[in-house]
Amino acid sequence: MGFLKGKTAIITGGGRAVLSDGSCGSIGYGIATAYAKEGANLVITGRNLQKLEDAKEELERLYGIQVLPVQADVNAGTDNEAAVANVVKQAIDTFGRIDVLINNAQASASGVSLADHTTEQFNLALYSGLYAVFYYMKACYPYLKETKVNKLEKKETNTIFQNVKSLIVYKFGSVIMDGTDNIIISSMVNVAMVGFCSNYIMIINSIKSIIFSAINGITASIGNLNVEGDAKKKEKIFYQLTFMDFWIFGFASIAFMILLNPFIEIWLGQEYVLEIGVSIALSISFFINGLRNPGYSFRVTSGLFQQGKMTPYIGAIVNIITSVIFCKLWGIVGVFIGTSVAQLCSYSWIDPY
Repeated sequence: MGFLKGKTAIITGGGRAVLSDGSCGSIGYGIATAYAKEGANLVITGRNLQKLEDAKEELERLYGIQVLPVQADVNAGTDNEAAVANVVKQAIDTFGRIDVLINNAQASASGVSLADHTTEQFNLALYSGLYAVFYYMKACYPYLKETKVNKLEKKETNTIFQNVKSLIVYKFGSVIMDGTDNIIISSMVNVAMVGFCSNYIMIINSIKSIIFSAINGITASIGNLNVEGDAKKKEKIFYQLTFMDFWIFGFASIAFMILLNPFIEIWLGQEYVLEIGVSIALSISFFINGLRNPGYSFRVTSGLFQQGKMTPYIGAIVNIITSVIFCKLWGIVGVFIGTSVAQLCSYSWIDPY
C-alpha cells in the first residue's frame, strides 16, 4: 500500500530473533515488518546488535526501505537519558524527522517467582519498560509534535470502533457462557453441590492456567506468521499446534479422569468426593476447551474480531438448553456434558472456520 512512505518510525526492541524452526519470534520485528510494508523508514533499537543488523538486512532487501539499527539499552546504573538522546539524534541526522514512536521493548526475569525475584531482576523490568517509555517519549516529543498527522479515513475509524465493540461483546458473552453452569446446578440440584463442584473445577483451572501460560507464549509468533507467512505455512503451523494441543490436553484429561477423585479424597476427605461421571465430564470439557486454542489464537492475531463476536452467545444458549435437558436425565453430570456440547456447537468450529 505504501501510505507511510517518507515517514520515519522508531521501534524499540526491533531486532530479529529466530526460533528453532527458522521463523521469526520477535514482536518488535513483526511491527517493523508491518511498517516496512507500508514504506516507512525505520530506526530499530535493542541490546543485541547482531539481531538488529539481521533485521536491517532482511527488511531493506524485502521492502526497499532504509533501516537504521542503533544498539541501546535502558537499565539501572547508566546514563539512560544520554543513551536515548543518542538514538533520537541519529534518527534525525539520518532521516530528518520522527513520525512514529513504538515503545515495544520489555525485558523481565520470566518464570521467576515473586519470592525469588532479586532487586536487579525487578529493575530489569522496571527500567526496560516504564523508564524506557518515559525517556523515549520525552526525547521524541519535540519532533513528534511537529509531525503533520493525517486523520484516519472514516472507513478505517469505523473498522477500529467495530473491532473494539466486537471484542467487548465477545468478552461479555464469555462471562455469560462461563457462568451458566453454576446457576443451573444451584437451581436444579442444590447450592451445596456448587461448592462440591468448585473443588474439582479449581484444580482443573489451576492446571489449565499453567498449560496456557506456556502455550500462549507463542501467540506473538503466530501474529508475526500472519503478517509475513504464506497460506500454506500458516496451515502447516495451525495443524502442528492442534496436534500438540491434542496430546497435551489429551494426556491431562486422562490424568484428571483417573486422579481427580483420589486427590479430592486425600485433600478434603471422602465426603467431598463426587461420582466418577463428574470427573469424566469435566475432563472432556477441559479437553475440548484446550483443542480450540489454536483456532482462537490464529483468529485474534489476524484481527478477525467481528467474525467471532457472537460465538459466546451461541454457546451460552446451547449450554443452557442442553444442560437443563441433560441435568434432568443424568443429574449434575448432564450439566457438564451440556457444556461440552455447547463448546462443540460454537467455539470448536467457528474459530477454526
